[in-house]
Order: sequence, then structure tokens, then C-alpha cells
Amino acid sequence: MSAASAEEAAFVEALPKEVQNGLNFVSSLLVVLFGFALRRVGLIRDEHIPGMQALTFTFCLPMLVLIVLWSMELRLELLKVLGFSTVIHGSWFLMAWVLVQTRAARPSERGFLAMALTGSGLDYVYPVLLGSDRFGMDSVGMVAMYDLGGNMPVNIIMYSLMASLYAPAHFMESQEEAPVEVAISAVSSHETTSELRPRPRAATSDTLAADDAQGPAPCAVGITSEDVAVQVLPSVSSSESDASQQSKSPVESQSKTGAKRVLDLAKPITRNPVIYSVLVGLSLNILEVPLYPLPVRAVRGLVACYPPLLYALLGVSLRFDLGRRSYGLVARALLFRIVLCSAVVIFVRYVLPLDNKARGVLTVCAVSPIAAPFIMYSAQFGYRMDQSAMTYNLSAMISMLVMNVIVRFA
Repeated sequence: MSAASAEEAAFVEALPKEVQNGLNFVSSLLVVLFGFALRRVGLIRDEHIPGMQALTFTFCLPMLVLIVLWSMELRLELLKVLGFSTVIHGSWFLMAWVLVQTRAARPSERGFLAMALTGSGLDYVYPVLLGSDRFGMDSVGMVAMYDLGGNMPVNIIMYSLMASLYAPAHFMESQEEAPVEVAISAVSSHETTSELRPRPRAATSDTLAADDAQGPAPCAVGITSEDVAVQVLPSVSSSESDASQQSKSPVESQSKTGAKRVLDLAKPITRNPVIYSVLVGLSLNILEVPLYPLPVRAVRGLVACYPPLLYALLGVSLRFDLGRRSYGLVARALLFRIVLCSAVVIFVRYVLPLDNKARGVLTVCAVSPIAAPFIMYSAQFGYRMDQSAMTYNLSAMISMLVMNVIVRFA
């Protein structure tokens, strides 16, 4: 042990026991505040964020999942977590659906709440569990099974369906009136198109009010405005369009439309590097491929970078410039989510036949923040990005506190 490490250990031992227990949370909060300060003074700018996101979510996080699944002991408990996750998320979505239908008046609010009340951002669960002496690396495999069992389908498929079903009226009008087809998809920053020349939609009092209320879109962890590419396809003259429509039968046209929707739903799945790291890690484990010291050492170095990068991204993304009226919807979304998460926690703690460690892990997963695809689909289907980003960021801050409390006392 180096002199610096010994001095740090002695400093921690000298602290009161209560402070020692909360030291991980305090250090994480300091990283968040540090990232927020760097963004405010201009040392971190918008163009820096896509690179930070790529390093965090497409490099460090997949490596973390890969090394854990490769090295863990495959147990029956993991299969139970996989099945229970399906039950949990199915019940969770049904409760959210009832709440949305009874408590949201406008269709756009229903789409917003349907996404905000379901799914979990498990990106924040990994560093909390890794920093705990009680859970540690062994618990990360349970988180991966929880994600595959129900969380990932909700985040990718159900978010997309709910967002498109209740897309705001001004977004649907712009889609109908535009002379070119505008396809919005979440891609990396280097894939964005260079020219955007859609025809402006007709200015009405409703659309102008919506645009004025929108304001600048604050970014959120995992997704920024640069990650949403608006791809403009070549326009077709009316005569060519009519001729092409006449040449196609209704059945053929409908089948192609259905196939396109299925492909659109599948794209986020195929682009998710965590899925591939899960498949590769489990395959290496089942085939009993040995852990070679040199590459494992390099991977563990990347894993160590994940928690500070994640919290720095959260700090960089924090904005508090939302209008007073919009905070009402944000507060409702967070309040409803707390109610549903509490119901899930009660179900996990007192109904599911799991051991204490598995119960603790699933409880932490249940109180994790809103998933990042909430921001992606909000941008894709024309929801107010200032509201979505604020809801996401506040959810992350609240969950950070609650998860650390649960890890200590659960």
C-alpha cells in the first residue's frame, strides 16, 4: 500500500461511523456538483457531452457487465430474478396504465406519464452496488438479469409504443404538413445529418404557444439534442407519388408499413451495446473460458472509470430553468412514480420468495431513476424536452439518495 493510500485509509477510519457509512454517497454527490460547476463556468460545453456519453455508456458500462457475467457463478437465483423481473414489470406497467388513464387529461400528458412512471435506469444501480461492501460485484449479475427479464423490453418497446400513441398534436400536424418525410432516430453524434430544411408548419395559436413553451432543450444523461438526428428524405412530386401509390396494392402497402414499424422498434435493441456484452459474458461463462490476467486488468480499469463518469454526466446535465407552470407536471410525474415504486418495493420485500441479498438488489433496482430512453423517445415524438429532461434529472438525484439509504439499511 502506498503512502497516499495509507493516509486516505487512516483519514476514513478517523471519521465517525455514520459519516463512513455515507461516504460513498457524499463523494458521488461531490462529483455531480463538480460536473455542474464545470458546465456553468463553460469548461465543459455541449460539444464535449457526446464524447463523455460514448465513453460512459458504450465503453465502460458494457465492459462492467461483460466482466461480471464472465466471472460470476451461475446460480438458480439468477434465473429466478429473470422470471420475477417479467412479473414485476408487467404488473408495474398495468398499474401505471390505470393511473395514466385516470389522472391525465390531455393525450400528450398520458404519453409523457406512461413513460415517466415505468422502467428503470439501471445505469445508476451498478455504481451504488459496487461501492457497497454488502453487495459488491456478485450483485451486478442479478441487475443484468433484472434488466433482461422485463426492464429492457419496457424501456425500448413500451416507451416507443406509448410515445407514438399519445404524441402531441403539433407533432402529428407537422408530420402531415411537411413536404418531405422527416424520420427522427437516436444515433451517435457523428451520424447526424448536416442539412435540415423541412417546410415550417402553419403558424397557429396552439403551435406558437407550444413552441414558445418549449424553449431551449436541456440535455439529460445518456441523450442530448445532438443525439437525435432529423433525417430529411428527398421529396417526391405529387404525380410521382400518386403513380407509385396506385401501382401498390393496399395489402402490400400496409404490410410494408407494418414491417417498417417492427424494424423501427428493433433498431434501439440492435444498437444497445449492453445486450451484446450480456450475451458475450454469459457465453464465455458457460463455455468456461478462463479469465486471462492482462485483458481483465485493462477491463477492470475501465470499470473503475464508470461511476465518476456517470455522476459527472449527471452534474453536467442539470438545469433548473423550467417555467413555473411546467413544474406542476414534473412534480406529478415524480409523485406518481414514487407511489408506484413503493408498491413494487413492497411486492419485492414481502411477496417474492428470494433470499435477503436478492431482495436488496431488486429493491435498489425498483427505486432507480427513469430510464434514458425516456429522453430519446420524448425528442423523437415531439414532447417538451425541457419537461422531460428536468423530470429525468430530478429523478436521478432523488434515486441516488434513496438507493444509498437502501444499500445501508436494507
